[in-house]
Amino acid sequence: MKPFTSSVASVTSSVARSLLLLSALLLLSGCDCRPDCAQSALSCHSSEESIAITCSMNWMVVSHPDWVTVNPMSGTGSKEVAITKEANNTGQPRDGKIVIVADNGDKLIIPVYQKADPIVYVVGFETNAAGYSVATLWKNGNKIALSDGVYCTVAHSVYVTQNGIEYAAGFEVNAEGHAAATLWKNGTTIALSSGPYNAEVFSVYVTSDGTEYAAGWRYNAMWKEVATIWKNGVEIALTDGTYDAETRSIYVTPDGTEYVTGFERNASGRTIAILWINGNRYELSDGTYSAETRSVYVTQDGTKYVAGWEANEEGLNTAVLWINGNKNELLGGTNTHASSVYVTPNGTVYVAGYEVDPFWSGTAVLWINGNRTILSEGTNAYPSSVCVTSNGTVYVAGSEFCESWNSAAILWKNGNRIALSDGTTPTKAHSVFVKE
Repeated sequence: MKPFTSSVASVTSSVARSLLLLSALLLLSGCDCRPDCAQSALSCHSSEESIAITCSMNWMVVSHPDWVTVNPMSGTGSKEVAITKEANNTGQPRDGKIVIVADNGDKLIIPVYQKADPIVYVVGFETNAAGYSVATLWKNGNKIALSDGVYCTVAHSVYVTQNGIEYAAGFEVNAEGHAAATLWKNGTTIALSSGPYNAEVFSVYVTSDGTEYAAGWRYNAMWKEVATIWKNGVEIALTDGTYDAETRSIYVTPDGTEYVTGFERNASGRTIAILWINGNRYELSDGTYSAETRSVYVTQDGTKYVAGWEANEEGLNTAVLWINGNKNELLGGTNTHASSVYVTPNGTVYVAGYEVDPFWSGTAVLWINGNRTILSEGTNAYPSSVCVTSNGTVYVAGSEFCESWNSAAILWKNGNRIALSDGTTPTKAHSVFVKE
């Protein structure tokens, strides 16, 4: 008789054994256990789980992956076995098997599968001892300088591809004192502009085929800001340079449609909120009062979400979410701004932003389906970016001013504040991206 049995049948055939192994795997991983379970909404990286071993004699664990701990390693008869998995910071899913052998040589093989733990990327800058801002990447909280600090650099946006290529975007000042639009690709600096005219990137996006997009602005010969995108390093102007204009966010759908948000000043000096779709301009405000956009997100069904703000006749701003061009004011204080929008596959809409009180102190705010949640209470804080994982963990990146008026880089995880810097030198977090 075979020594290992399940709660429903003895293992007397290969079919029965397969059923037992599947049952053990289900208990072990807590998910549907298919090869594509990394794409499932169910977790496959719980750190502690257990399985019930039913056996008629002595047994022993003879092998297991080095990232798995099994306790106990041996036993007699039926036992509950605890499985502990180390954090998977490799960036890739991994699998293996636990092999249990009974006294008579019979084996029970239990496959184990683990998703990669999410890697949280935040970019911004930190000021060095010489007083220069240094473009900075925080990877799971670990600080990485993107420049040597000889000249000022700032990172505004971060994006990581499925195969782990890390992009940051912003600007770097050169020896002549001019700011160059800049990408950092796996830490290597790529200048997108040159010459005497300043340029800056606010957003980076990379498609599944590796096409690299950057959105920002550059000066023309008349020292007017021109709304600009770069596609694989090729500069494309979206405005003619008559009036100052900037792009602030870019999103590209799987079919290659390019969505860019930004603004342009009119003849009266007021800014007009704009969405460009494949270069075609759509105005979201009429220019009576200033309005600006900061972020764009497009869902699988083609719904277009744009976050920003619009001023009123008193000069105070109201946070706005435009949905397919329709303006929706977000409830809050008397002077509010929306910085970033993210929409989950189930349609939950997250908008990060801030409210400014009459004393010009900011309160960090997260709107979820229009419902307002305060992230900071009694602190001078300004969120700039929001990202949500497949299991619903919400990350918001931003900055907080200290009593010394130095700023600190802050990450809020499900509303809990995580300081990325201590505020001893001016530091800011501008963008967050989570790779799962």
